[in-house]
Amino acid sequence: MSNRAYDELNLKRGATEIEIRAAFRRLAKESHPDTSAEGQQGADKFRRAYGAYRELMARMGAKRPRDVAPPDAPESPTAFVFDGQRKAGLDVYVDLALVRPDAADFRLVLPWTAHEACPRCLGRGQTLGRLGPDSSLYRPQPCPRCQGRGSLENPSHLSVTVTAEMAQRGRFRLRGAGGYLPSQARRGDLIVSLRFVDGLPKGH
Repeated sequence: MSNRAYDELNLKRGATEIEIRAAFRRLAKESHPDTSAEGQQGADKFRRAYGAYRELMARMGAKRPRDVAPPDAPESPTAFVFDGQRKAGLDVYVDLALVRPDAADFRLVLPWTAHEACPRCLGRGQTLGRLGPDSSLYRPQPCPRCQGRGSLENPSHLSVTVTAEMAQRGRFRLRGAGGYLPSQARRGDLIVSLRFVDGLPKGH
């Protein structure tokens, strides 16, 4: 596997996900077509940096096969219902009620929405737009790609194998699967609490 993606972002081999995100943000601020004065050269630099970022993040995802399943993932083999959900900062807490499976280890597939920084505005929520069709002056405006949010939503699933130890604790944590702060490229965790019941409501 080529290491050119690391070179494009000026990173050492084996850089962490946080380092990759930070490096991309630094380069993108310098070369983004909406803000850079480098013209076509800056646009080409941005495209290469974005391609390298996508490649390295895809590699990171391949190392965490338990965290995220494909969007067309099947229904969870273990039936459950959501008891509640709340946030504390960037961390998201989810309560589940489920019937205890016969097997010591079992799998849960949770419908979830992943968030990624908008590639157009790099998480800032703003781009530069002309004051008028013939104007050479620009002003900040809400990003047309993310409507000013700074992030894009990607409906997905979280596929988790719950071990006997995790079930006994009644809680487990998924790193980086919680809330997302685009301006700082920071991610919270998803903390799942399990409550075992004798039966679920009809229809589940």
